[in-house]
Amino acid sequence: MNKLKFFFNRIFKMDYKRFSDTLKYIRKASEKPYISLLPDMLACAIRYNAGYMDYKIAHMWELNRSQRKSVITRGISNEIVHKYNDKEAWHFFDNKFEFNRLFKKWVNRDYMYFSDDVSKDELQKFVKGKKSLFVKPLFGSSGVGVEKFEGESLDVD
Repeated sequence: MNKLKFFFNRIFKMDYKRFSDTLKYIRKASEKPYISLLPDMLACAIRYNAGYMDYKIAHMWELNRSQRKSVITRGISNEIVHKYNDKEAWHFFDNKFEFNRLFKKWVNRDYMYFSDDVSKDELQKFVKGKKSLFVKPLFGSSGVGVEKFEGESLDVD
């Protein structure tokens, strides 16, 4: 029942503009017509708890049933978080900075919480020597709101 509830919750809260843009991307990348993609996406949503972004990111149109079963979709990830963690700890999986702090030992990259309190010197020190930098919103998933900065765009002046 949770799977069905999650599915309908996502249908009603879905960003239909983003869905449309993603579907266009998938149609072009897969070279498959909408008429075959839409039922396949729906089947993946029901069978594997895969949203349209899961479908896109995992290239599910290229995967067979066995491979699709191995994909940790957003729905499956949520199930795992809820099953194995106390409700009071769920925020660690929603907030990227809290997650990075808690799992620092396994997060193999530098990270910084950027706020109005961060000085220019602190930011310059963090950016120094880096070739590229990804800036992510604290909340969200599937790459929404992520920006990449490289080269001269890393100058903090």
